[in-house]
Amino acid sequence: MLSEKLFEGDDLKELWRSERAALTPVAAALFDGATAEARIAGYFGIATVEAFGLFSRAELAAASGVVAYVEKTQKGLRARLEAPQRSGEGGAGGCLSIDPGTRANLEILRTLSGERRGSLVAAIDRTVTAAGQRLLAERLAGPSTDLSVIGARADAVAFLLDDASLRRRLRDGLAAASDMLRPLGRLGLLRGSPRDLGAIRAGLAAATAVGGLLAAQPVLPAELAAEIARIEPREIVLSEKLFEGDDLKELWRSERAALTPVAAALFDGATAEARIAGYFGIATVEAFGLFSRAELAAASGVVAY
Repeated sequence: MLSEKLFEGDDLKELWRSERAALTPVAAALFDGATAEARIAGYFGIATVEAFGLFSRAELAAASGVVAYVEKTQKGLRARLEAPQRSGEGGAGGCLSIDPGTRANLEILRTLSGERRGSLVAAIDRTVTAAGQRLLAERLAGPSTDLSVIGARADAVAFLLDDASLRRRLRDGLAAASDMLRPLGRLGLLRGSPRDLGAIRAGLAAATAVGGLLAAQPVLPAELAAEIARIEPREIVLSEKLFEGDDLKELWRSERAALTPVAAALFDGATAEARIAGYFGIATVEAFGLFSRAELAAASGVVAY
């Protein structure tokens, strides 16, 4: 998505011809820098965009254009967007910028004739999930320039190359995972179906199975260990009533995470929304999506703890 002025300018026409992504020219007013901060803050329900970090005026204008386009095309529904983040932040390190001409000649994602077959990604792609395929393409198109990130990725690859049995079991587990990206998007717009819920269930089940396989390894490389930490809870905060009830005692005995019983009042559904919104400094929890009363009560308990 880009400004009509950029799209129609003579200087960049050659660039647009070589671009494989769909180009959507929109009114330049959507990228108005004067209203960018207010538009982004309003969409995410925050007081100031500084909650996401420090951005230049151009970066804010670009993000504002995306938000304005989503608002315009989704007809009042709040699509689930991730918070703005600079490329290379969040632990990914800096990425190598490759100009379109060089990218085309290297045939990283497409050959010069425009086909995937014969490209670098087609030659090395052994992924079994859509998410894995996207991540591989992303890492090839924008290689990291951070030596620590490069080393961590190489260590993870070497670890799996050395254990054919584990690698095979991980691939079998991942193959059962569905692509959750589109179902999550549809559910966020209240357009989901039972099939979408089934896809998310299958994805979560696959993540649990794969996480269990990796967690059972005595030693893991840093990158894989970090992913396991995201999947497996290290501490579960729960109501004393749940913890002391006879019905769930067997479940708590089998739980590997640390259990922390707290007063049931911390999970008060009546004050849940206000507590969460106050903690994150937002006007309403709808900035994060739509949640059931039980989900809000659970999140509120964690915040209170």
